[in-house]
Amino acid sequence: MRLKRAITIKAIVTEDFKSGLREELTKTLDRVESAAQHLDFQLRRYVPEVAKADIEQAGRLRREIEGERQKHESARAEIQSRLGEVAGLEIGSEFVQGTIEGDVDVAVGDNLFDKLGGAEVIVKDGIVQEIREV
Repeated sequence: MRLKRAITIKAIVTEDFKSGLREELTKTLDRVESAAQHLDFQLRRYVPEVAKADIEQAGRLRREIEGERQKHESARAEIQSRLGEVAGLEIGSEFVQGTIEGDVDVAVGDNLFDKLGGAEVIVKDGIVQEIREV
């Protein structure tokens, strides 16, 4: 029988890895900041126009935009924190990139906990270096 289990993907930190991760985070930060600027524009431009016609709708719109701005601020802070973490990564260390789901064969007599215990795939610059059963 086949069952699903979590497989952790870990990258061995190299200069190329750090550079790529930093670039990816910087691009994401740029997109978040651009979206936040667009929200500020909407707040300054559209809310006063809507308020002329319907003050209640303008209030709802303002609260909605403010809520979105808060989400963007939280995302921005998180990305900046991750950029700081990337700067502190040591070459040769392992960095958890995420998890994927994989299959495992289970048969009568197997220790289920050992089988479902998880696995790790270790990559270096995109090349699988090691597969660990944990």
